[in-house]
Amino acid sequence: LEYHGAQRISRTQFEETFTLPWTLFYERNGVSLDTIDITDHQNEYLRKFRETELVRNPKPHENLEKVLEWLKEKKLEIAILSGHHESDIKERIKKFKLERFIDFVVGEESAEEMGKANKRVDALLGMLGARPNECIYVGDLSADIRIGRLAGMKTIAMVSGYQSESVLKKEKPDFLIRNV
Repeated sequence: LEYHGAQRISRTQFEETFTLPWTLFYERNGVSLDTIDITDHQNEYLRKFRETELVRNPKPHENLEKVLEWLKEKKLEIAILSGHHESDIKERIKKFKLERFIDFVVGEESAEEMGKANKRVDALLGMLGARPNECIYVGDLSADIRIGRLAGMKTIAMVSGYQSESVLKKEKPDFLIRNV
C-alpha cells in the first residue's frame, strides 16, 4: 500500500480489510486505481510474496497429518483447489510427505485453463465424480466460503490465513475452525 502512496496498515487491519478482488482491497485502503497498473502490480506482489518466509519455508498446521489420516480412514477423497502455483503445492505436499492423502491438486496453472472459480469447482467435482452435497469446501478466505456455498457444498472457514475470524463469520460458513 505504501508503494502506491497509501498509509501502512497493521496485520490486524490487513485481516479486517483484505478481500478479493485485489482492487477492492486497494480502494478500501486509500489506493487510487487510476495510478497503478493492476496486472503489473499483482505480478510484482506475487513475486515478492513467493520470496517470503511463509512461502519459502512453509510449515504444515499442527495435527494436519492426523486429520488427513482420519479423513482417509473414512474413505474420503481429498482435493486441493488453490490460486497458488500447482507445482508449488505439489512440492509442499511432497516435502511434508502427504502424497498418500491428497487425491487431486488444481492450482493456478490448471485454474487459468478452467476459467472462473465456479468452473474450476465444477471441473474438480467431475474429477472426483462427486455431487456438491457430498463435498465440504474448506477455505481461509471469505471468497472461499462464497464459492463453496454457491456450488452447493457445506463450508468450513479456517481462521489461519489472510482474513480475521470476524470477517469470515460474516460469510456464515457452516463451520468455523481455529486450528486443525
